[in-house]
Amino acid sequence: MFLAPMLCLSIALPALEDDAAPKIEKLLAASKEALAERRAQIQAVLPPAIEGLNHAPGSGEVRLARTSLLQLGAAVIPDLLPYLDPKGGSSPFLGSNVADLIGRLATPSTLPQLVEIIETGTPTAAQNALLALKPHAKAEHVPAITALLEKTKSWKTEIEALTVLREIGDPAATSAVIAKLEHDRPDVREAAVNALIVFDDSEGIKALKERLSKETHAETFEALARFFVDRDEPTLGPQLLSRARNGLASPDHRVAMIRMLGKLGWEGAVQPLEQLASSEGENFRVREEAAYAAYRLGNRSGAAAIIRRWEEEIKNRPQSWGNWRGLANVYKNLGQEKSAIENYTKAIKFKTLRNRDADVSDLGLEIARCYSLLDRTREAAQCFKKFKIPLTTEVQNDPELENLRGTRHWEDLLRYKDD
Repeated sequence: MFLAPMLCLSIALPALEDDAAPKIEKLLAASKEALAERRAQIQAVLPPAIEGLNHAPGSGEVRLARTSLLQLGAAVIPDLLPYLDPKGGSSPFLGSNVADLIGRLATPSTLPQLVEIIETGTPTAAQNALLALKPHAKAEHVPAITALLEKTKSWKTEIEALTVLREIGDPAATSAVIAKLEHDRPDVREAAVNALIVFDDSEGIKALKERLSKETHAETFEALARFFVDRDEPTLGPQLLSRARNGLASPDHRVAMIRMLGKLGWEGAVQPLEQLASSEGENFRVREEAAYAAYRLGNRSGAAAIIRRWEEEIKNRPQSWGNWRGLANVYKNLGQEKSAIENYTKAIKFKTLRNRDADVSDLGLEIARCYSLLDRTREAAQCFKKFKIPLTTEVQNDPELENLRGTRHWEDLLRYKDD
């Protein structure tokens, strides 16, 4: 790394004054000595560090090895590259641990080495080089990544390549990604769907529509359906309804289908949803969600039945805070936030009746959400201190707190959190 500067200095020496030459020679000697010391340091640290990286991620050995190698900086990368393809006797963790470390150390000048390994390395080396490149991947790397996607026989590498391409977001990869929609593994198909959704170009959208009609994997279909619901795709309703009524599907999947039906606004779903909501032998979560969806589409009878059900539970067990929460959830899902707040408040009252120190932050968060949805941001902010609601990353990104975010009350909360 010091070679080029030293060469330039050597060429310039004859033009220097006599008293400058010794100074430059001394500087060159010091540079050579520093380089030798760094190489010696790398050679001393590398063997025990590699042994440490043979352990499971997160272990003390890996943390110690990572710390020692990070202190050496990018100069250690050439010595680490061979370990992207660990030899026999190494643990299955070594290659990925080394990839993670190179990803942390990499500079723009070292990225071409990773790209070369992706293009010409062994399958294992290419996969790990892709992991190392991931934090730095840009559009210029798309050709190498798509080539790896097309030639690899490893489904794990396929998923990783699709994930990186999605993060880059360049439609230049569309054709290679479309080919993976027919993969026999549903998790690879799901990764391809998610990438094409981000690309959002005409060729990819056409392929996604074709896939929608024949996708059998629940999670992949949900990803496709959400994309087209957001686009108000008119032909989607019957497919969503068919899956919502499928008693052999999981309740989670059926609930997801019903929620999307309510969002799609397809009037043809009202009567079938009402039938689901009133079916005594049906899963209760499915019935409840069907009632909410029908309510949003203009039918009130199913929601009224769900409310009566919780009111009957409260009548039988009036001091059960869970029953009050259940009724509050119904009102909140129906968009009746004021009634929801009243019932969440009663749930808190009964939860703290026997244990004054009981954690009610989850119920307090629901009240804060309701106030935010009502655009009563001052009361929403007060809930955070009153109910000791933690400002986690998930809470800070909560869509139901959108009205609160950006207000001075929210800024005060963030300062209160930091203090």
